[in-house]
Amino acid sequence: MPAGVSWARYIRMLGASVLAMFAGAQAVHQYYLPDLVRDKIKPSYQQK
Repeated sequence: MPAGVSWARYIRMLGASVLAMFAGAQAVHQYYLPDLVRDKIKPSYQQK
């Protein structure tokens, strides 16, 4: 296994890193409150 660790430890670290990534993304979205609605943006071909 990479870095000389067992499969169990590798899977745990992988799971922890994915959960940390998801938690960080959620925290950023809660703080900045992005507007995810794209209906307000007109495509460039309709603006003319």
